[in-house]
Amino acid sequence: MGGGLGATSLGSNLNTNIDIKLAKKLLEISWPDFIEVDDLILIKKFVKNYFRNKHSFTDKISAEAFVNHIHILDLFPNKYSKNKSCEIGLIFCQMWRNKLHSDFPNYGFRIYYEAIDSPIIRFHKIRVEESNWLNENDYTKEIKNGTIKIFT
Repeated sequence: MGGGLGATSLGSNLNTNIDIKLAKKLLEISWPDFIEVDDLILIKKFVKNYFRNKHSFTDKISAEAFVNHIHILDLFPNKYSKNKSCEIGLIFCQMWRNKLHSDFPNYGFRIYYEAIDSPIIRFHKIRVEESNWLNENDYTKEIKNGTIKIFT
């Protein structure tokens, strides 16, 4: 068999000491299973949080924004710097956006990235009858300097 692009297997170029637990955790968070419950789109893994706190939410957007949020630094304690965690958070936002649009093509979403203290990402379904979780007019400085980003 000749050389060319397929001659070297991908496996021979990878480090064989891959942290499988970390890889699974990254996949679970970056490309989560979403589920529709009570007209809410939730990360399936976090549905229990919704039912535990259901009585405290004032509207659907506040429920989704609370249940569907993660603190990046909490996922990987002492593993990554804040700068690396910010990069990871931005990548996760883009992946969530793609997955949400793929899973629910008839809905619009807002995916938020916040890095004021610790990078946090969250999302909610756009609803015309409710205000968005974050009003851009209240955070123009943070949006301009990139510590808050909104993906749709």
